[in-house]
Amino acid sequence: MGEYFGYKMIMTFNSVYLFNGKYSEVYHYQLISASGVIFTLLEAIVVFILMKSRNKIFLYPFLFTCFYMRLFATLLSFRNPNDEARISYALGWGKFTLPLIVTSFLFLLVFKISRL
Repeated sequence: MGEYFGYKMIMTFNSVYLFNGKYSEVYHYQLISASGVIFTLLEAIVVFILMKSRNKIFLYPFLFTCFYMRLFATLLSFRNPNDEARISYALGWGKFTLPLIVTSFLFLLVFKISRL
């Protein structure tokens, strides 16, 4: 998303950052932060649907990876806020509300598919 807006970006395990300079629009920062989270949620939902409707159990690692990557990113937010934590804080929800919602939703998908 950052490169789509024309920025040179640096990606880390927990976030993405501008290589240098500032965002030209305030909303660019929030959209860039949200894009990774949204992609992860969409990926998890698609994989969950494929696994449930077509019994594609070999896709389980992809679903589980979505969960544990967001879980570890949430845990790292104690030191350096991840994308969801920054968005949650900007919305006035506190630092961990949105990360816990995202992680809980992904855990629910993993849990539900594990019971099949």
